[in-house]
Amino acid sequence: MVVKTKAAILALAIVLALAGTTLAHDPPGRQPYQAQQYGYDRGYHDGFRHGVADRSDGASYDYRDANFQQADRGYASWMGPLGQFRQGYRDGYRVGYDDAFFGRSASVTSTYDDAVIVRTPASGDVAYANGFRDGVIAGRDEVQEGKSYSPYNNSWYRDADRGYYGDYGSRDTYRHMYRQGYLEGYRQGYSSH
Repeated sequence: MVVKTKAAILALAIVLALAGTTLAHDPPGRQPYQAQQYGYDRGYHDGFRHGVADRSDGASYDYRDANFQQADRGYASWMGPLGQFRQGYRDGYRVGYDDAFFGRSASVTSTYDDAVIVRTPASGDVAYANGFRDGVIAGRDEVQEGKSYSPYNNSWYRDADRGYYGDYGSRDTYRHMYRQGYLEGYRQGYSSH
């Protein structure tokens, strides 16, 4: 009996610890991103960079490099299952590589609540895409909660570094582009309901 009680307490502690980790990365009341979406976003960025390099070097078409094969670059356990991240990463990588290799502008696709919002920023900047996606989520959440239009009162906007990786370059430039994307995404998310 004592062993079963200890096992139950240990299991509960593990569940609460994992839930706490998730809550630390996604504000209360918000749906956490799916691992596949995180993977797609990161894969798209990496594939686009690879496609630009191959195109400028005059290399033959081949997106299957080590990053594509491993498909875990940028992964963190709080994002969700690694298998889902890898699937999204590879899908995004192929699309990003194709866009760059064939000379197309980078595209931003944000999916939330079964709605797909597509926007192509002139710079193709991943910071804009991340801000846009987060803004859509925040705007929709605030409408659903009956809150007034206030894009500047969100920690995502103030911090403006969600999804930032050191290889993206200057953090200040990232924050600037993130905030631009966030404001546009928030506007669309808030007005879509």
